[in-house]
Amino acid sequence: MIAGLGIALFAFLPERPHMWVVETTLAYSVLSFLTVLLRISRGPAQYINDSTLSFQGRLERLKANVSLWRQITICGTFGYLVLAIVEMIVVWNVALVMVSNRGEQILLFNVSLCSLLLYSVFVVLGPLKEAFGLTVEHIQKLSTTKE
Repeated sequence: MIAGLGIALFAFLPERPHMWVVETTLAYSVLSFLTVLLRISRGPAQYINDSTLSFQGRLERLKANVSLWRQITICGTFGYLVLAIVEMIVVWNVALVMVSNRGEQILLFNVSLCSLLLYSVFVVLGPLKEAFGLTVEHIQKLSTTKE
């Protein structure tokens, strides 16, 4: 991630067309970092089978984990939807200012929209899928926990 961003910053001068490459590299780097961070947070829940803890304590901790991952999933989904909608509005306004020909404005908007849709696919398949999987995993543990 850092190497790709460093190469992009070194290879491309900070001009308008080149900044798109740097911004895209940064966006995908952050996305892959979040996905890996969520993936490694799947650590084993050893407290579930720990007999030194009371059953009620283990159950409450598991309920708290379910609630936490549900909140992360919902906030991540709606947060990204708001970001994507704002991004589309910004891209349309930038296309109106940067390009004077109506056909080129629509082309610039469509290319930017396709780029945003591709990024959205990776958001859904990356961190949102991991967060949803962790939520489901904790719900399954909650439903199978016995005294």
